[in-house]
Amino acid sequence: MTLFRRPGWAAVAIMLAAILTAFPLWCVTSPAMPDYPAHLATYYLLATGAKAQAVAQFYRIEWAFIPNLAGEVLVPLLAKLMALEAATKLFITAGIVMWVVGPALIHRALYGRIGAAPLIAAIFAYNANLMWGFLNYYFAMGWGLLIFAAWITMENRRTPMRLAGFALAVTILYFCHLFACATLALMMGSYELGAWSFPPRPPLRQMWRRLGAAGIVFVPAALALLFLKPHNPDADSDVTFNFMDTWLDRATAALQRTAFTRMINHDAAHKLRGCSDEMCAVLPIASRVVDQMNVGFVQKCRGLQRVADRFPAHVMMRQPMQFRLHQWN
Repeated sequence: MTLFRRPGWAAVAIMLAAILTAFPLWCVTSPAMPDYPAHLATYYLLATGAKAQAVAQFYRIEWAFIPNLAGEVLVPLLAKLMALEAATKLFITAGIVMWVVGPALIHRALYGRIGAAPLIAAIFAYNANLMWGFLNYYFAMGWGLLIFAAWITMENRRTPMRLAGFALAVTILYFCHLFACATLALMMGSYELGAWSFPPRPPLRQMWRRLGAAGIVFVPAALALLFLKPHNPDADSDVTFNFMDTWLDRATAALQRTAFTRMINHDAAHKLRGCSDEMCAVLPIASRVVDQMNVGFVQKCRGLQRVADRFPAHVMMRQPMQFRLHQWN
């Protein structure tokens, strides 16, 4: 344990853990992530402007203020300096390094040194988000850990200029991924409440001041969420990026049990051949494509044998519905 009490050795151990964790990514041509090919195709289209004759007739680039743009912005920029595959791996590597280094910096901000405990966090760098290829959230959450470490470090030095810097960092985080921004808000709020919950408790007025400072840095991101909603008036669908209209549905759907699944009409077309035995249904909360009694799957590739697991509660009422799967591999 004495080894890890020395800042120099601790920093070396953390960086070595980050390198070892990221090393397997560079040993393969294509990482075993289900979403990786789709991300790579997206980055190719963005990097080339979708101008190649083979793709120009099918795709066009149209930017919008979507809070899920980390890789879509960074990888095409990196691709100007290196091969697209290398740029994508570098983007993933940056996320892995932040997942390893971020907890170490948080530990140092809390205790004034880096101990052995942050090394355990390196194990969690290989989590489900990375293995499934949810790259934007993975990268954004790593960035959120760094922001949280800086927030703790600046506890007694949160000047207006530094709060403005935090607001900029949080806004960047919001456009990297919305849920990473929400997770950071939870961490910062919990930290500020925790400072008041344990003795010696600061005055209540000071607690509100601390919470107010934490809330201020999220104001630009909140304004972006409210007023920069992507919407295409020429689109065939009336689905818009709007959480406020469906907040009650989202809150109630989270409380539902698996029993509601049995209310779906089982005369669905489930006898489609394929390699997957089961699909756990993941559907948008505000499902509006409602036109049939049966649950039909429109597919181009392989099929599904049965549908299981949870559905949102308001989809469970025996109402006409159709879930469309445009392409499923």
